[in-house]
Amino acid sequence: MPVVLVLCFVTAVALDLYALVFLRALLVNDKSADLASTAVKGEHTLDRVLFERYEDIRVFATDRTLLEGEEAEKTRRLRQFQQLYGYYSWIGTTDAAGHMTAATE
Repeated sequence: MPVVLVLCFVTAVALDLYALVFLRALLVNDKSADLASTAVKGEHTLDRVLFERYEDIRVFATDRTLLEGEEAEKTRRLRQFQQLYGYYSWIGTTDAAGHMTAATE
């Protein structure tokens, strides 16, 4: 009788361990798929945001006031852009040497 009980106990423990390993593998695979999906969504969002900022820079770079205006005109235009594009907390322009020529603050 004790041998049968020990055998049943060992069998139950072995089945439990197998179930735990199997369930762990399922959970790891499921979470891996979730993480991969989240990473792809983040990648697409980042690409979109960077493309939008690139387009903003093209608008700024071709604006005649920013290219040829006086400092006060440039500052006024930058403030207009700042209001139009509310996600910019600060916008500035520099000359070819990197010296600041106008800024919103």
